[in-house]
Order: sequence, then structure tokens, then C-alpha cells
Amino acid sequence: MRVHTKLKWCLVTNIILVCCITLLVCISPKVHDTYMRFGPQPDLKLLGIPIDTWSRYWTFQCFLCWFQMTDMLIQELANPIMGFNIYNPDKKIITEFTKNELQLYAQTFWFLTSIRSALMLLVSITQLDIAISKCVYNELAGVVAIRILLNEKTFKPSNELSEELLSEV
Repeated sequence: MRVHTKLKWCLVTNIILVCCITLLVCISPKVHDTYMRFGPQPDLKLLGIPIDTWSRYWTFQCFLCWFQMTDMLIQELANPIMGFNIYNPDKKIITEFTKNELQLYAQTFWFLTSIRSALMLLVSITQLDIAISKCVYNELAGVVAIRILLNEKTFKPSNELSEELLSEV
């Protein structure tokens, strides 16, 4: 199976899974009581802060957007550097860092990421609109991060690559 075909199958399967989960959440009667709400609520508190007015809600959404976009950019740019230097079995010589320096960066970075993830889980499970907006902000930042990384690469369609290889022979 070609790489494009595998990716298309994975994408379609993922869409089906998300639709099934969304349908199950929407038809569950108990979920509607607290999670299927939108906007500010008299009893909505996030990390102890009441979000009971539209101005507080939009302020929170702006903060959430900034937080998620910043976090995604940091994750997408830093994780590959640390991950490929540490976990790539073919990279035996590392010239950019000392051993202790790379371990300190990685352990500190991933520890802070774990704490942030735990705190954001508390925020995400309060209402469905907050969880969805968190995902949207994350993916908007992902577009930027992926574009930054892809701009550092050169792309040649496979037919150009084959012609180039044949011309060298």
C-alpha cells in the first residue's frame, strides 16, 4: 500500500472515530447537565476563578488561545530537537550539547510539560466548548509550527527525483 493511501485510510478512520464519539457524547443524557454547555455559567469556575460573565469568558478564551498557541509552538520546535538527539539510535555523536546539558534540558522541559498537561486537563473537562476551543487553538498553532519546520526543507516530487537520479548515471 502506498504512503498516500495509508494516510488517507488513517484520516478517514480518524474522522469516523471522532464522529462516533461525538454522537455518543451528544446522545448521553447525563453529559448535558454540566459538559454540554456553552459560554459563561453561574457555576463555572476554572482553577477557582468564576467565569460567569461574557467579558470574563472572552478574556479566558484569549488567555487560552495565547497559552495553547505558545505551548504548541514550543512543543513542536523543542521536542524534535531533544527527541531526535536522545532517542535516535543512528545518531551516536552529539555535537550541539554536552550529555548533562541535554539531559537537563530534556528532563526539565518534559517535567514542565507534564505539569502543564495535568493543569490543562482540569480546565478542559469543565465544558465541551472549552475543550473544543483548546483543540482549535492548538491546531492553529500547529499550522504555524509545521510551516516553520517545512520551510527548512526542500521538496521534490518523486518524478523529478527519479529524473535527477537518472541524469547522474
